[in-house]
Amino acid sequence: CVRAHGNAIEYLSIGLILLLLVEMNQTQPLLVHSFGIALLVGRVMHAVGLSRSSGPSFGRVGGMILTLTVLGCMAALLIWQFVLRLTV
Repeated sequence: CVRAHGNAIEYLSIGLILLLLVEMNQTQPLLVHSFGIALLVGRVMHAVGLSRSSGPSFGRVGGMILTLTVLGCMAALLIWQFVLRLTV
């Protein structure tokens, strides 16, 4: 249980910071909300998978894949927005 909370804190903190930066860059609200919902679903999947099995499970693996995909997409979007602002 302690490890599950630690894992959530590690990924949710960076996820919420990235989500804030995406929103502050005036990204389309639908995209911001989609990132937020996907991050929430990924973390819930991971928590359920972690609580029901000590080894790899669909929820645990799927939740981490979704979480890391969302974090990567938000980071890539922020880099892309930064590059676009440099060229203007």
